[in-house]
Amino acid sequence: MKYWNSNRKSCEHVEPREDWKESIELWIDWMEAIGRTEETLKTRWYQIVRFSKIVNKSITDVTEDGLIFYLAGMGTEGRRGVRSCVKVFYQWGMKRGLARCNPADSCRTRCATPWNPPHAPT
Repeated sequence: MKYWNSNRKSCEHVEPREDWKESIELWIDWMEAIGRTEETLKTRWYQIVRFSKIVNKSITDVTEDGLIFYLAGMGTEGRRGVRSCVKVFYQWGMKRGLARCNPADSCRTRCATPWNPPHAPT
């Protein structure tokens, strides 16, 4: 695992789920190769590592429901960032045969505005 501290890609207090490590490492390397900034790499690494630990399933077993439960309780911006991270990770993984589907494809990041029926005339 590479390190963010003085070298590269890890925070000492966070480690990915063991079966996600290699895929995360390759994905971060790919994003670096296509020109993502150091800050983006750090952010995405942290987001996907935390997701791997909390969802606690293999990459192929993660479902939309797993992502929704993970996003529950986050603010709108947090949900958007994590959903975007998961979506891009799975797009990358699907192209490489690491996943069959993307759990973020139909997962929305905002709650729909509740419908308020018109008031009856008095």
